[in-house]
Formats: sequence, C-alpha cells, structure tokens
Amino acid sequence: MRWLENRPHVDGSQLQSLISDGFGNGKDGEDRFDATVGLLGMIDVVDGRRGEGVPQADDVKTWEGWILGQQA
Repeated sequence: MRWLENRPHVDGSQLQSLISDGFGNGKDGEDRFDATVGLLGMIDVVDGRRGEGVPQADDVKTWEGWILGQQA
C-alpha cells in the first residue's frame, strides 16, 4: 500500500482491494501476487526509480533469462 501511496500517478484503486484480500484464497492467488509484484518493479524501472537488473553473467542472459527490475 505504501508503494501505491508514493506513486500517485498509478491508479491503484482496484489493486488496493486485492492487497487487502490477500489476492484471494484461490489456487491462483500466489501467481497473481507474484505477477503484481513483478509489474510494480517494472513500473519502477520505467519511472527511473530502480535499475533494470540485467545480470552480469552471459549464460544467465542467454539461457536462464531474468525479470526486468529484479535485482539478483
């Protein structure tokens, strides 16, 4: 919720209810949580609040992949 408070340009009205609800009690709640946290990290990259998190190891960049905005 603090993340949303510090970013007034993001409309988090629907997201607030998901957070308060714990992303539901269904089997997909954890997936929705993970996707949301990933998206918030990507928004911070676009806004210039955090780095892209590009890994240093070539094999990781080539084979493993990485998540934009996630630091190792």
